[in-house]
Amino acid sequence: MAGTWHIEEDVERALIRLNEEICRFERSTGRGCHLILIPHHQDEPIFLSDNGKPLPLDTSIPPEAFFEGAMDFRSRDGVL
Repeated sequence: MAGTWHIEEDVERALIRLNEEICRFERSTGRGCHLILIPHHQDEPIFLSDNGKPLPLDTSIPPEAFFEGAMDFRSRDGVL
């Protein structure tokens, strides 16, 4: 049975654990991030996470907007 975020159950569990660790890291450091997983095959869902919290699959924000926003933020902060 496929999960909500990934077609492979083990990968689904790994994504959940990764997000839990990202949340823990962000709470302790005050840092933030976007996680975007875009599989090559269209039959697999795109996984979006904002600050360690998975976003619903029906979000109206396309992955490209997250990427562009993150890159804009980094360039404004002089990180790039």
